[in-house]
Amino acid sequence: MCLAAVTPACQCRQFRPLRDDTARLLVALRHPDQFVRIGAVARLRGRPEAEEVLLAALGDDSFLVRREAVRALEDVSRPAVRRALIGIVAEDPSRDVREQAVAVLADFLQRSGVSTGR
Repeated sequence: MCLAAVTPACQCRQFRPLRDDTARLLVALRHPDQFVRIGAVARLRGRPEAEEVLLAALGDDSFLVRREAVRALEDVSRPAVRRALIGIVAEDPSRDVREQAVAVLADFLQRSGVSTGR
């Protein structure tokens, strides 16, 4: 049996273009439910095209979304990200978010060979 003739076509994510998935996640970042936004942030991790929106998510009203955004930026050690995380450490009202930012910044330093005193 030829699977090309099966109707409807497979709707699983495996066969959808990544760009469409990213676009759907970008829309989800504006969802009123913080848990939808958290899921979107987590799934945008590691996607270079989403770096700017992840930085923007650091300003979300929900501390859970902000904390997930910090985690999602863990692999992006660009100066703009480091500056944003330093701002989070200095100004975020949530201790959980600040602690996550400190941990990510310490990891950046460790990966660059700078001793963190641990």
